Amino acid sequence: MKKKNTLEHKMKMYFSLIFFSTIILLGLSIMQYSNKQYQKQSYQYLKHTVESNISLLDKYFSSLQNVARIIVSDQDVRTAVAYRNQVDEVDYSIELYNRWNVDEKLQHLKMFPYVTNAVVVGSNERSIYSYKETVNEDYDFGNQKWYKKIKGKESASAGNSFFSNYHNTDYLKNDKGKETISMVTPILNKQAFDFKNNAYLLSDVDISSILLENTREDGVQLAITNGSEWIHLPEMEGVTKEQLEEIKKKINGDKKYFLLKGKGWRDHDLLVVRNTTNTTGWNIVGIQSLKGIQETKITVFLFIIAIIILSGIIIAVVSGFISKTILNPVNQLIGSFNKIAQGDYSVKFEQNSSEEISKLSRTAENMIQNMLHLSNKVLEEQKKLSKAQIRSLQNQINPHFFNNALQSIKALSINGEIDKISKLSTLLGKMLSYSVYQPYEQVALQTELEYTEHYIMIQNVRFEGKIFYSIDCEEELKNVKVPKLIIQPVVENALKHGFESQDKGFLNISVEKEGEDVCILVTDDGKGIEENMVKVINEELHYKDSYSTQKSIGLLNVNQRVKGEFGQAYGLHVISKNKKGTTVIINLPYIM
Repeated sequence: MKKKNTLEHKMKMYFSLIFFSTIILLGLSIMQYSNKQYQKQSYQYLKHTVESNISLLDKYFSSLQNVARIIVSDQDVRTAVAYRNQVDEVDYSIELYNRWNVDEKLQHLKMFPYVTNAVVVGSNERSIYSYKETVNEDYDFGNQKWYKKIKGKESASAGNSFFSNYHNTDYLKNDKGKETISMVTPILNKQAFDFKNNAYLLSDVDISSILLENTREDGVQLAITNGSEWIHLPEMEGVTKEQLEEIKKKINGDKKYFLLKGKGWRDHDLLVVRNTTNTTGWNIVGIQSLKGIQETKITVFLFIIAIIILSGIIIAVVSGFISKTILNPVNQLIGSFNKIAQGDYSVKFEQNSSEEISKLSRTAENMIQNMLHLSNKVLEEQKKLSKAQIRSLQNQINPHFFNNALQSIKALSINGEIDKISKLSTLLGKMLSYSVYQPYEQVALQTELEYTEHYIMIQNVRFEGKIFYSIDCEEELKNVKVPKLIIQPVVENALKHGFESQDKGFLNISVEKEGEDVCILVTDDGKGIEENMVKVINEELHYKDSYSTQKSIGLLNVNQRVKGEFGQAYGLHVISKNKKGTTVIINLPYIM
């Protein structure tokens, strides 16, 4: 048998669902809002950082380009470079003068602390002059890949400066293995404004000293690409090689900003913003890890777990409180109903602050009072009634019926079905009142039918709504006078015997007028009665003046009362076919 949930268990379950659902929804909302705000703020900050660094690069490079143009356009510098490009054997008196002039002009680069050194490379692709650092005079720049790329750019430079990619500085005598970027400015031949036999001023630049120093502290990392390869790519924290390649592809696809999702649980999502410098055409790429979002997710998750644990404690406390304030009175009420069902009518119902519990208590007290009053009334009437009348009254006040009704109320109380208890108690009270007050007085047929319907409705609670019934009575017959309590015993007999082995059944009560008589027909679709048994019952109804304890006592009682009040011409008659239902006809005189 399936175990029914207690009210306390249901309360805990519902409270848990409400609490947990609320906390989870709240946590998800906080997480989503935090993610959006964090990503939005990160984008604004990253965009501002990239733009600020572009502004710095453009500013410094523009200034450096202007100074470099001044240097390479100086007549003394051009004369010195042209001299070195044209002669095989150097006149040191002339060269000493030229070197002094070139060194003086190269000193203009001192205003740029990010220029680490400068080299003038002649047409023979070797160093002829230098600034700051000493250069190996035999170093062949022409054999270096990065220098060859520079030579390939000069046709597009039109005398303007352009920039190399990262390259090593092994041409310096005190080379420390560092890499640098060089700004390259062509030095035109003094005799002709063309690029034949030209030289170059290479100004080595430390980009890291130009870029904002505090970006890494804020989680922002900067890289520079020329569109095909990285020009400036410091060691990236929390960024994998695969992510760098993906960033490079997306940048080449003209994406200004995008979110790069981490593929593994160790990879953080990356927010990427890029913009282009005006002086170099490079792409400055800002990369920021969104690990803060994941940290927020973890924080919110831990918050949800903590709240769920706290909710569990709260639910336990609240359930205990509810058990004391609501469930304990209900359990006490159930205990009182159990005592009543066992015949103890001395039960006292304590008043409760709950309106529903108090209503149940008052209803139960009224029911007990009515039952006690009825019992006393029976004792008084027993002294005056004939044997047949006493048996009839005992049948009307069926203790088994009331016990079943109380058991039904008990079951409804356990399930907390307050409305059904109220309805059942009200119906039971009406039945008790009807049966006790002047039980032998004739009443209108409509009143008797209503009482019978109350009985069926109470029984339907027991049978869980499996009794289907209909009552048909014409308007002109509703006020016919009939004895009290003559239809209900017949209905009880039909429910007890007719539906005995059925899951459900149909009952019809109809009233017909035949001449000067009124016939009340109670029909059920139950198992029916065998033909020989029908004959025996009808013979007892017609001839006998006593009660058989083994037969249908209810039918015999009603039959005896009708005959005693209206004569032998009236009474009950049974029509039945085995397995096809039964009809009991109550024949009465038409009295208005």
